[in-house]
Amino acid sequence: MVKIPQFLIIALWLTYLTSLFQVFSIARYGVTLTDLIMGAIIIWVIFQIIIQKKPFKFQKGMLANLLYLSAFASLISGIGLIFWGGSIEINQFAKSFIHYLFLIFFTFIFLIAETDNEAFYNTIKVVLIVAFFVNIFGIYQIFARLYDLPYAWIKITNVSFEQRGMKEVQGETQQLALQFGNFYRATSIFPEPSALAYYNIFNLIYIVVPFLKGSKPFIKNQILNLIVFISVVIGLLAPFSLSGLSAIILFLVSLIFLEKIKVSKFIIPLVLLITVVVIFDIYFQNMTHTSIIQLFYERVSGLLSTKAGMDPLWGESTPGRLKSFKNAFELFLTSPIVGIGMGNTYYHPLSQMRFADSSAFAILAEMGIFGIAVFLALLFFVAKIGLFMRKKEIISIVTNEKLKTVQFVVIYVWIMLIYDACFLAGIHGTPYFWMPMVMVIATYRSVLKNLDQNNLDLDKLNLSNYKV
Repeated sequence: MVKIPQFLIIALWLTYLTSLFQVFSIARYGVTLTDLIMGAIIIWVIFQIIIQKKPFKFQKGMLANLLYLSAFASLISGIGLIFWGGSIEINQFAKSFIHYLFLIFFTFIFLIAETDNEAFYNTIKVVLIVAFFVNIFGIYQIFARLYDLPYAWIKITNVSFEQRGMKEVQGETQQLALQFGNFYRATSIFPEPSALAYYNIFNLIYIVVPFLKGSKPFIKNQILNLIVFISVVIGLLAPFSLSGLSAIILFLVSLIFLEKIKVSKFIIPLVLLITVVVIFDIYFQNMTHTSIIQLFYERVSGLLSTKAGMDPLWGESTPGRLKSFKNAFELFLTSPIVGIGMGNTYYHPLSQMRFADSSAFAILAEMGIFGIAVFLALLFFVAKIGLFMRKKEIISIVTNEKLKTVQFVVIYVWIMLIYDACFLAGIHGTPYFWMPMVMVIATYRSVLKNLDQNNLDLDKLNLSNYKV
């Protein structure tokens, strides 16, 4: 059978950390290592099919159909340009459509090719080990920015970030991190603080879920696992991100709801979490005379308070995010069926924003009702697959312990991605949205293969509702 090598999957997850840097650019799009690895995976699969003539199974299920419809929705959104666009807008649409098609085709490859049962377990293990160094660098940057040390700021060479207005804000394209007192929000190797926070949400899932489920941890050594956990917690706090804070709350609520865990069972993990946070905050306050806990309180109270004169902290991103939602909805009203044209929010004459801080709102504006319906169906169906894999009757039959661990975590990864895509960021045109999807797809196919190897009658599971 056609297979995707494990080393390419690991390389893909690691190279995503280098999104600030381009290898080269094409038509003002910065081609990154992630793009090249995705391309290598596609080429390798095609090589196996055409040259080596290895067998493969062509998928005809719901997920494949939704991928076809996603491509079709992006294509027909170009019709909207007939009513207002010119050559510049058509060129922008063509670039966005080609890139979107590339991401969809990459995802479709995982419906054709198989992966090793332990591929994503080993990938996540490497990701967690690397996360320790990513967070240590983020902590270093806080003090480096305070004392003007080397690598306090990383210059972004990826020209794609210029399209997001970062060069206009700062005079050059570099990381965004507002200053509060003596505290600069941590970014590590990410473009802005919330990206670091959300990166660590996934790392938190990889550590906490196996612990609560009693499954095989990604890092066997308990001391090393604890060290990585502490670095992840600090990496969640240091960006001073409300997006990260809200994601933590959503993760905890999801755990209680899906695992039916009593709140009392969270006491020990919460005590450990609070202890790490307080110790770090005390140390940090002694160094910078700024309390991150106090800043979080001021930021949240500034947003929620209705008292006269109580304003949000300067640089607060939430009002701007809501404004981008409103802007996207107003654009949607101008072309509600097929949208204004993919990638053209910035170019529309009525637009007051460069882009929408939400994939859902961006698709609503640029691909209309048809596009958003397909997108929401895609989110729902992948979630349905994730929930199916954690059923007790499925877990009990799967014999590969490493695969079981990945089965447990993928639904939480997808829940966080849904939240991010709907409320926090426009990620549908980036690998960040499609990479977790292929993790779910590959894990699901490995589970089915494992069940089949154990001579389970798959017809009894009513898999017709879960065909990918």
